[in-house]
Amino acid sequence: MADGKVKDRKLLNNQCLFHNMVFSGGLSVSDIDVAFEYRNKLFIDTEVKHINCRGIIPIGQRIMYERRADMLSNNEGVSAYVLFAMHSEDGDVDVGTLSVELIYENGKWRSPSRSCTVRDFHQQKINMIDRLGH
Repeated sequence: MADGKVKDRKLLNNQCLFHNMVFSGGLSVSDIDVAFEYRNKLFIDTEVKHINCRGIIPIGQRIMYERRADMLSNNEGVSAYVLFAMHSEDGDVDVGTLSVELIYENGKWRSPSRSCTVRDFHQQKINMIDRLGH
């Protein structure tokens, strides 16, 4: 999907089932809606939920995202973020146009200082890496 377009919609509609991926203590796997890496210096994970989910990332999934970002950020010169966005669509969702609701960085969740889309956030961080010459 290098051009951002779905190659085979039939395959896209396949559901990944995780019922056989539950382990002792109730631990289970989680999916990541969007994972982005740039020049081994920038990592952005994005979780997208339908507005009916009341803006909640389940605790286990939230912890997984936080730990991934913290682990990556522990490397010198690496920035890692988690974005949370919501939509109200019943069909296709253009993730790049969604507003960023929350950002996880430096060990804390916060609201964006100004409104931005998921795509805009990615572009701002790409520009930052390029300016730093990494």
